[in-house]
Amino acid sequence: MKWSFFIGKPFGTRLYIHWTFLFLLIWVGLNAVRAGSSPIQVVYSILFMLSVITCVLMHELGHAIAGKQLGYLTRKITLLPIGGIANIEGIPDNPVHELKVTIAGPTVNFVIAFLLSPVFLFHKNPGIDFFHLKSGFDFVASLFFVNLSLLLFNLLPAFPMEGGRILRAILALRWGDRVKATKIASSIGKGFGGLFFIAGLFYNPFLAIIGIFVFLMAQAENEMVRSANYLKKFTAADVMVTNFHSLSVNDTLEDAVNLLLDVQAKDFVVLNNGSLAGTLSQMEIICALTQREQNIRLSEIMNSSFSTTDLKQTVETIFSMLNQSGATIVPVMSNGKLMGIVDSTNVKEFMLVQEANDKRKQLFDNTLKE
Repeated sequence: MKWSFFIGKPFGTRLYIHWTFLFLLIWVGLNAVRAGSSPIQVVYSILFMLSVITCVLMHELGHAIAGKQLGYLTRKITLLPIGGIANIEGIPDNPVHELKVTIAGPTVNFVIAFLLSPVFLFHKNPGIDFFHLKSGFDFVASLFFVNLSLLLFNLLPAFPMEGGRILRAILALRWGDRVKATKIASSIGKGFGGLFFIAGLFYNPFLAIIGIFVFLMAQAENEMVRSANYLKKFTAADVMVTNFHSLSVNDTLEDAVNLLLDVQAKDFVVLNNGSLAGTLSQMEIICALTQREQNIRLSEIMNSSFSTTDLKQTVETIFSMLNQSGATIVPVMSNGKLMGIVDSTNVKEFMLVQEANDKRKQLFDNTLKE
């Protein structure tokens, strides 16, 4: 994700934190000051927010570790003010695997809350006020409350919370139909979104915002799974572009800019004596222009850590590769030879055409029946 900073690589997963966290910490500090907190209470509030971020990180690492044990690689986790995003490659279609990976996150919050519960139970002042933390006991008791809240909120049966995925996995186990299970779980999620929105109109506007977000995410999950299921029918050979544009490792940034302006293509492969050496996107070219001289060779700015696929790979898997890696292009290889390229725009256009053809065929069949 853009504007995120690398902070470490535990368990082989790259961790990033978004720059907006700086504003979140500033906001917490300012609100603590406005609430009349003492300097030590302001420090407590900021440290408390950092502790909450750490709990969110541990939650996401729970997903990553469970996924790794089942053979699913999590290349990166990005921490945002609204939570964490774990980019798991090949998100499990197997409902048992999805259940295990999903439950791992809330389990982390449960363990943290359980370990902190004695302090909360024996705390003399159980009231929670994040801007007036007066002692270590206040700090720990509040952290217990946050983890318990995260656990309960995430278990709500609504996307994008884990509860929605758990419900989907249970329904898929019962019916053996992931698409149908997602449709039902999505409908329930949209119902929760509507309830949050209505509650927000009467109590707290922030709940209304959450409701809109939940509703849209539930709808998006249903559309994504439906589309992915549709794409299983096709392979890279069906969607790849064979009339693609290429550059050489010895070409310069100026050559890449000229080609970008001359053709409609936005993504290119970079060759070295006819062999695939890297890829180059429109964004990478623009970024290089702001930082490097135009006579620099493409071998120094191209993406050499690219993924490839073969002719028989399903479009669903390729689309997932593009989404998870953030790449814009996947070269298609056969016996070491570059056969074509696939990009996300290409896949979406192909899908629109195929769906239009299916609707036309269905309409024609219905006409014949009448």
